Order: sequence, then C-alpha cells, then structure tokens
Amino acid sequence: MIGREELLHEIAREEARLAALQAEAEECAARLATLRDRMPAEQPAQRVISLDDSPVLLLAGVAFNILRLIGQKMLAHPKAMPARLDIQRRRLGSVIRDLIYIACKRVRHAGSVKLRFGVQCPWFNSFEKIYQDLLRKPSLAA
Repeated sequence: MIGREELLHEIAREEARLAALQAEAEECAARLATLRDRMPAEQPAQRVISLDDSPVLLLAGVAFNILRLIGQKMLAHPKAMPARLDIQRRRLGSVIRDLIYIACKRVRHAGSVKLRFGVQCPWFNSFEKIYQDLLRKPSLAA
C-alpha cells in the first residue's frame, strides 16, 4: 500500500507534468496562430454551378458510386487481398490506390484485346475476383 507522503509526491509530479503539457500546448497554439497569420487569406470561390456543369457532376457521381461498389466488392473477398484488413468499408482513396492504379498494359494479339498484369502484382487476385463479380448478372432473388 502506498503511504500518504508517497501519494502526495506522486500527485505533485503529475501536477508538474500536467503543467508542462499545458505550457507545451499553449506554445503550439501560439505557433499555429503565427503560421495562420503569415498565410495569405484564402477567398472562397465565388463561382455558381451552372447548367453546363451538370453532365460533369453526373459523371462524377457515377464514378463515385462505381468506386464505392468496387470497395464493397473487395471486402467480399478478404482472402484475395494481399493485406489482411479488419474493416467494414474501404475509403475511396485506398480503392483508387490499390485497384485502379495497378500496373498493367493493354495487349492486342490475334484480334483480341487483353490486359496483362505484372507477375508480382499483389492485388491481381483481388482485382480478378471483383471483375468476375461485376461480370455476373445480379440475381432477382436477392
């Protein structure tokens, strides 16, 4: 059991540590304020979305939903992924980084066009499973 004096010394040490942390936080806040003052003020965009932008917005929405679908399909095949991840959803940036930016080349030979992946591509199995899932027709029972 800890004695009263040991407890008081422990409390004093913790109070000193807390005071040092508070001083460090104040110093960081002061540095941040200085940096913020030195940066040029950003003006918000004064542009109004016109009707000419609607096809662009529509295509952006379609691309966003396709990337979300690919991320969900990727989670359906955890054994095909080179990295074991215990997550419920994939962020779009990681989907783009892992599956969209895969190194491959388009090969045309004997009247057919194919994608050729590198021998050491770690995401190929996952990409192949997702591609096969997307090729299958959705069942009406589900």
